[in-house]
Amino acid sequence: MAALVCAALTRPAPCAAARWEPLAPSGWPALLRSLPRPSIVVFTASWCGTCPAIVTALAGHTRSLSPPARLVVVMIDGETHASRPTLHEADRMLLLRGDEAALRHAVNPRWRGLVPHVALLPADRGAPVFVDGMPSAEQLARWAGSRP
Repeated sequence: MAALVCAALTRPAPCAAARWEPLAPSGWPALLRSLPRPSIVVFTASWCGTCPAIVTALAGHTRSLSPPARLVVVMIDGETHASRPTLHEADRMLLLRGDEAALRHAVNPRWRGLVPHVALLPADRGAPVFVDGMPSAEQLARWAGSRP
């Protein structure tokens, strides 16, 4: 029955993201190369109070595009925090397995550990744009405008 529900959705994200995938700090470059573009990656932590609302807002934004962009959530403190079902709105959910500081340095050496830390990955495969907190409407418009 669940498979039928998933198949009926225009975007299979909630069903596809049912499992957390491990991510080692050294895995960021490979993940970056493998993600379809455009994509948004949200780095979050179980203690972040604003992250679920931001994930929900970004999920709505990615779905509003034609075709939809991808949304990925990375939990940096190793907790799946299943009590936050809004995180399951992502296309993929990754769980850090390893040193948080090493991941932050691999992702963005200027990232000082604030969450959410958002990576806007443009369609033209250009460099990610990093934002602490919710990206502004202007940043999202520029990112969406990079679509071919």
